Amino acid sequence: MTCYGVSLIGVFVAGMVLGSFYFAVLWQTVRRLPEVSSPARLLLISLLLRMGVILPAFYLLMAGRWERIVVVLGGFVVMREILTRLWGKEKPDPLLKGAVHGHSGPE
Repeated sequence: MTCYGVSLIGVFVAGMVLGSFYFAVLWQTVRRLPEVSSPARLLLISLLLRMGVILPAFYLLMAGRWERIVVVLGGFVVMREILTRLWGKEKPDPLLKGAVHGHSGPE
């Protein structure tokens, strides 16, 4: 394997690390939303934090080569899939169906 191939493996792993950071912070943000007095502010701060870390890291890892950004995004997406399967999709509570729209449950 060439030196460039080894470099791409490192970029892929870095994409996975960035993905784990991004989605772990997003997961914690979503879990805290019901507990905070200002959910919009929490979402905005979380978004700015996540983007403030991810975008400069993507730029640095890209190093002016389009192949590298494709590889780093591949690692990012692979980590998203891994975390989705690991944490699972929570089943929605049927009693809360419609609660967002002002209804408390089945009538």
